[in-house]
Amino acid sequence: MRIIKGLNYYYKLEEMIKECIRKASENPFEQYIFICEDKHMVEHMFFKHTHYLVNISIMTWNQYLQSLQVRLHLTKHKVIDPVDYTYYLYTILKHHHFSCFNTDNPFPLIKDFKSLLKELELNETIYELDHKKLSDFMSIYHLLYSYLDEYTHLCIESFFDHISLNSIQDHLYVEADHLLETKRMNILKQFNDVTLLYTSIDDERLFN
Repeated sequence: MRIIKGLNYYYKLEEMIKECIRKASENPFEQYIFICEDKHMVEHMFFKHTHYLVNISIMTWNQYLQSLQVRLHLTKHKVIDPVDYTYYLYTILKHHHFSCFNTDNPFPLIKDFKSLLKELELNETIYELDHKKLSDFMSIYHLLYSYLDEYTHLCIESFFDHISLNSIQDHLYVEADHLLETKRMNILKQFNDVTLLYTSIDDERLFN
């Protein structure tokens, strides 16, 4: 895994794009994937340096994971339906006793819990349960999973928890500022050739 970071983000992004184009032209039968948040902006930068993208694909993170799901035949796996998600959380909050989250109207809590539970899932956080609120929160997490079958997940990253990706020979270039969570990084670490671009810095130099 190669990590590039520093202040001059667009310079580094453009250099990654030029390298991706060069390597893809040198290895026309291999697949190069550029993962980013803003596909249209990155495509525009690519077409400043090439007129065609033959063995290069530009995708968002979710699009890439969806492509892996198809390639690995994980067709039974799915992310929890939003309506089911709301219903399960409502049922849990309405019918179970908690020290900190008891309420006659649990709906205002549900939206916040959805994002917090996803963060917990992605970061694979293990909390010490000596705090009542944390204990309640972890109880909600485990109760929610009691409603799910083995193929239903809180996020698409969980599809790959017990799947080896070592056989996937993609060359990945990743705009990685939004992929810092543990579960996402564990997926990326399984690839043999991956370059990550971060805008975060350790010091004040222009180029790290």
